[in-house]
Amino acid sequence: GCMHWHNTDNNDKYFVFFYKTDKYTGKLLESTDEGKVFFTSVESLKDMKLAPNFNRYMYYSKVAKEVYALYTDNVEPFGLDECWVDVSKSKSLFGQDTLIAKEISGRIKKETGLTLSIGVSFNKVFSKIGSDIKKPDAITVIDSIHYKDILWPMPTRTIIGVGRSTEARLKSLGI
Repeated sequence: GCMHWHNTDNNDKYFVFFYKTDKYTGKLLESTDEGKVFFTSVESLKDMKLAPNFNRYMYYSKVAKEVYALYTDNVEPFGLDECWVDVSKSKSLFGQDTLIAKEISGRIKKETGLTLSIGVSFNKVFSKIGSDIKKPDAITVIDSIHYKDILWPMPTRTIIGVGRSTEARLKSLGI
């Protein structure tokens, strides 16, 4: 998830941080450095004197989408803070997909101060998984040659839409 907080106790400073918590315990599993400063679990959020600023969050999302649009018109939003950005037809203008990913990441960091985790792959599902593998501020490539080496050892729950029940069913089928 992503949280954007306006901290009135810290010189009115704004913070944006990304985090991942355990779905059941609320324990913080990973976070950007900014997030680690603020909380160790979802429970600790209750004690903070921070107020979410949805407008500011949407502003950063809009800026990111504007940067994506500089490289392609094929941008598909996935939630509020993620997009699939198909640059397959942009390579002749901007170079290989990993180079484009580096440019996008650098530009957004320069314009907003935010880091991105980008997955580069030959399909949307694998690029989403790639974006989750390394955080924050990383580019993970899952290509058509090595995808089995990267993805096959991962739990089936890594796939978008696979939750506890589906994971259990897949395990019972030997998958």
